[in-house]
Amino acid sequence: MVIDRGKAIEQALSDLKASSSDILGAAVVSMDGLMIASYLPLKEVDPEGVGAMSAALLGLSKKAAQALNLGEFKEVYIKSQEGTIHLYAISEEGVLAVLARQDANIGMINLESRRAAKQIGEILSR
Repeated sequence: MVIDRGKAIEQALSDLKASSSDILGAAVVSMDGLMIASYLPLKEVDPEGVGAMSAALLGLSKKAAQALNLGEFKEVYIKSQEGTIHLYAISEEGVLAVLARQDANIGMINLESRRAAKQIGEILSR
């Protein structure tokens, strides 16, 4: 049975969200800021805004890594007063954006999110 890529990505995001109560939501965003799939249950979060901001942060992070001769961008983490934002590169297709609680277990967020990013990258490359 063939599952379409969109549903497979949505399932991966749902599984990621279910993996930790610290994860508030997640989205897969293309390099140009278009939302590929999202699991953002927060009413106050605008999916298009998440897409645009994720693409902007991704672009800036890639340029910073390149300018500092640090190799290929892999991930970035932003901690704010109310929560955290984690971005993980997904091949050349886009980025996985994960929103988490302020007091989240960062190790678990990274472990589960890296796994999901790899899985989603495989889905996108099909």
